[in-house]
Amino acid sequence: MILKNIEMQGFKSFADKIYLDFNSGITAIVGPNGSGKSNISDAIRWVMGEQSIKSLRGSKMEDVIFSGTEKRKALGFAEVTLTLDNSSGIFDIDFPDLQVTRRIYRSGESEYYINKTTCRLKDIHELFMDTGLGRDGYSIIGQGQIDNILSTKSEDRRQIFEEASGISKYKYRKNEAEKKLSQTTENLTRVKDILSELESQLEPLKKQSEKAKKYLVLHEEMKELEINVSVINIDKKREILEKLKEDIEIYENQINDIQTQITENDEKISLMFKESEEIDLKCENCRTEDRSITELIHEHTNNLNLSESDIKHSEDTISRFISEIDDYTKRMAELDSESKSLKDSLLSLTSQNDAFEKSSLELQDSANRAGVDVSEKSKEIEALHSEILKNTTNVQNIENSIENQKILIDNFSSRSDIIKQELNQKESDINNTANQLNKLEKDTAEKENNINDLKNKINQLEEKYGSKNVELQKEVSFKNKNNIKLGQITSKQKMLIDMERDLEGYSRGVKNIIKSYQQKKLSGITIHGPLSQLIKVDKKYITAVETALGNTAQNIVTDTPEDAKTAIKYLKQNNLGRATFLPISTIKAKNINNSSAQSYDGYIGTADSLCSCSDIYKPIISSVLSSTVVVDTIDNAVKMGKGCSHRFRIVTLGGDIIQAGGAMTGGSIAKSIGSLSRANEIENLAAEILKVEKIIETSSSKIKTLSVETNDLMDDIKNNNEKLMAYNETLIKLVSDKHHLNDVLNTMSSDKSKLSEELSDLTNKINNISNEISENKTKILSINKIVDELKIKADKEEKTFAELSGKNEKLTRTMLDLSIKKNTILKDIEQTNEKIQRVISEKEQILSSISNRQSEIEKLKNTIEDLRKNKLDFEKNIEKNKKLLLDTRTSLESYIKKRQEIDDKIKSRQASVNNIRETLFNLSGRLAKAQTKYENSETELESIINHLWEEYELTYSDASNRDLTGFDLNSSIKRITELKKEIKSLGNINIDSIEEYKTVSERVDFLTEQTNDLEKSKKELVRIIDEMLLIMKERFSEQFKIINENFSRVFSELFGGGQANLSLSDPDNVLESGIEIEAQPPGKKLQNLTLLSGGERAFTAIALLFSILNVRPTPFCILDEIEAALDDVNVYRFAEYLKQYSQNTQFIVVTHRRGTMESANILYGVTMQEKGVSKLLTLNIDEVSK
Repeated sequence: MILKNIEMQGFKSFADKIYLDFNSGITAIVGPNGSGKSNISDAIRWVMGEQSIKSLRGSKMEDVIFSGTEKRKALGFAEVTLTLDNSSGIFDIDFPDLQVTRRIYRSGESEYYINKTTCRLKDIHELFMDTGLGRDGYSIIGQGQIDNILSTKSEDRRQIFEEASGISKYKYRKNEAEKKLSQTTENLTRVKDILSELESQLEPLKKQSEKAKKYLVLHEEMKELEINVSVINIDKKREILEKLKEDIEIYENQINDIQTQITENDEKISLMFKESEEIDLKCENCRTEDRSITELIHEHTNNLNLSESDIKHSEDTISRFISEIDDYTKRMAELDSESKSLKDSLLSLTSQNDAFEKSSLELQDSANRAGVDVSEKSKEIEALHSEILKNTTNVQNIENSIENQKILIDNFSSRSDIIKQELNQKESDINNTANQLNKLEKDTAEKENNINDLKNKINQLEEKYGSKNVELQKEVSFKNKNNIKLGQITSKQKMLIDMERDLEGYSRGVKNIIKSYQQKKLSGITIHGPLSQLIKVDKKYITAVETALGNTAQNIVTDTPEDAKTAIKYLKQNNLGRATFLPISTIKAKNINNSSAQSYDGYIGTADSLCSCSDIYKPIISSVLSSTVVVDTIDNAVKMGKGCSHRFRIVTLGGDIIQAGGAMTGGSIAKSIGSLSRANEIENLAAEILKVEKIIETSSSKIKTLSVETNDLMDDIKNNNEKLMAYNETLIKLVSDKHHLNDVLNTMSSDKSKLSEELSDLTNKINNISNEISENKTKILSINKIVDELKIKADKEEKTFAELSGKNEKLTRTMLDLSIKKNTILKDIEQTNEKIQRVISEKEQILSSISNRQSEIEKLKNTIEDLRKNKLDFEKNIEKNKKLLLDTRTSLESYIKKRQEIDDKIKSRQASVNNIRETLFNLSGRLAKAQTKYENSETELESIINHLWEEYELTYSDASNRDLTGFDLNSSIKRITELKKEIKSLGNINIDSIEEYKTVSERVDFLTEQTNDLEKSKKELVRIIDEMLLIMKERFSEQFKIINENFSRVFSELFGGGQANLSLSDPDNVLESGIEIEAQPPGKKLQNLTLLSGGERAFTAIALLFSILNVRPTPFCILDEIEAALDDVNVYRFAEYLKQYSQNTQFIVVTHRRGTMESANILYGVTMQEKGVSKLLTLNIDEVSK
């Protein structure tokens, strides 16, 4: 058996679906750090049932799902499929190949499959048990786990040895048997407890059972008596109801006549009120006009007073402005005097400043000349000394340079000869390499174009597949929801149809007439059906109309009174109950005037206007419902009833009723569907079923199309991925060769360029150095002569500098005194100028203020003239409006007088209406009492019928079939009372105790038998566990000895000497003992494992792994960088051992080491061309070698 391939999608960094095919031998997986190599071994470990997220290098299980990058979104699931060759039958399944799949969603849900069949995680663990594979096996050694084999605790090493010795399956079975034994013991204890409890219940149950049987005998006698009494009472109540119904009809007719009289009087009163309102309106207009004129007079008076006030204020302001102008003129004279004085002072100060300025300039000129002489002389001396030092230094530097230049010329000449020889050889090599590179570049470009085209095609296909798959899942979900909805609607429709067919909710008499008519038992007559089945009502009005109809909804419509008479006779002859009939030819439509109701809020219409039916039934509907008005709420119904004097019945949309006369009925209504709304509901449900079925049919067609499209797209993606893998393998080789030649050519060109530059540079340097030596010798002679001349000139200049410095210091002191005096004069001039500017500014402000005041005075004079004209106009308007006010008040008095006359007429008419209303109120009271008696009788009748059903599950029709001849009602009632006392004396009755006693007796017998069976099972499980322990001890001891011998041999071969040994820390306890490992590398003493170096520990663990594989080879083995700690020599030894064992075991190695790579038959490269996303490249080493 071998690992054939692995398929991954969305696992860690492998965002795209990838396929890895494995052959026998060694497969190496390589790539840079962080590229995702180890994710492949993690994927294999995960799909084989690993549950420790720490072993998978994560913090939670959802971390194995691709988490997205800067350019890609995170995926919603991860899936890995492992395909194994089972042709040797190592696994207990009847398939040549074993395919194990594990899938996890970001929501945390996991799925497991074996050969595409859903299974449990436990099934996968049991499948790989004792094969060396699986989560606890030694076939997968993860990154950094090689050292765990040499764990510091000897007990922790047992797991790998138990798997290698083949006792894992037995240990698993032993643990399962121990769990079953524990459960059996618990069950046995629990059964014994239950048995003890049941035995204690038997005797009390026996007594209760006997008492219950006596109760049943008494109850049966009482049942017979109560049923007969109920039947007699029902018949009496029905006779009372018929009499009350006749009284109610008489009262209603009388009330309708009186209401007509009230309506006529109300209309006349309404006209009077209308006339009164018109007069009120005229009065109000007069009052409004009165208020308007009064306000206008008040406004003119206010304006008159305001004008007089404004005139006085303006005259006062003019006087104030004239006074201010006089003050401004006096201040101007004062400022002119001050300005003249300041100008004289400024002239004197300017003259003094000019004298100081002239003296200062003369002294400054002398000082400047002296300073310049001193400064120039100092600079000359400093320059001379600097020049002497500079020339002396130059002579020394030139002499040193000449010596160095001679040495360089010799070295450069030798190097030039060597370079010329190397240049000739480089030129030849470059030409050959360039030709090879040109050919490779053409091949690479062509292959890259092919790969890019194929990648674009795959991306397009994957995007299309993802879109189609999402669309398919949505459509499937949509169809499932509609299927559930269809089932619910169909079930509800069937229930309603059955109820309608069985006339559910109708009285016994109605049911019998309709069924007999349908069965052709009533011939020669025409029955149209119950009234509720002949009309249709909008859904929002159904409650109101059903309430308005009441029991009338069950009245049966016939063609003629003869038909009704025949049906009634049939009911009597066959004792089938009672029914009310509505002959079409007899009943006429009512024309009731309820126009006064239409003006009230909430009015909807009369109940008959809200029903639709065939024309032949309209007179009946009008007769039954035209006297009932429908409104929206009970509040509006109360207002309407009060306003219309309760002349007609009012029903609300919620089912509340205000009877003609004022009686009110209301409260909660049962939520069950009434007979009227049932037909409408069935029709609506039928339409909805057709609609949903059409949606499901469309959805099924769409799902079929989408399934075909997604399968085709998946096949295309798989084919193109295989093609892309082949292209990538070719491209890797081409790119590798191209990079190698490019590096070689760049190196050659660089070397040639450097050599040419170096040769040219050397030639120029030799020529330049020779010229520099000659020039330097000439410079030394010239510089020495200049230095001597400079020293003589410097001595002479230093004497002149001392004389000039004394003269310059004297001039500087004189200039400082003169500068202080000059600054004082300048400060005085500045202050005088500021004072002059302040005076000029104040004068300008005064002139501006005088001009403004004069302008204001003129404006105020004009304003006073305008105000005096307005004052005259206001006085004229006041007189005019006073005359209008007098006329308006005269008209108002005449209207008030006329209004009083109309009020007297209204009071007289209302008194007459009140008398009629009193009569109506009395009749309404009688009607309400009759209706209340009727309703109470109905309630009592219903209570008796319900009692029959609730207590004995009998309908009246079933109970009335009894023969009551000679039945004594009074004695029966007396006997019922006696029976109730006897039943009460029995106390609490447990009817179930009869059956409970029987059940408990049977259960005691059953549990006794169960106890015996559990005792036998317990003994059998103890025997199985003992047998398992014996087999495990024998197998482990035998295999441990063989592993130890192989470990000693393999250790010596790998280390090239030395010795190693395995031993049990507790030989007497083979199945629990820890395992000790002793290792002695060549040339060292036997020492503790912790004292070995990292490489020695890793090599020792590898030796142990190979010794286990030698004893019990696994079909395949995955090694993740286990040789990382080894040096190059030991890596090659490790690789050689891999080759030896690869005959029996298939190896998949994740590595960085060259020695391991060279031993591989197939090389997979993992890269991250796109940041955060791993890609796979394949190279078959065996094919390349050929």
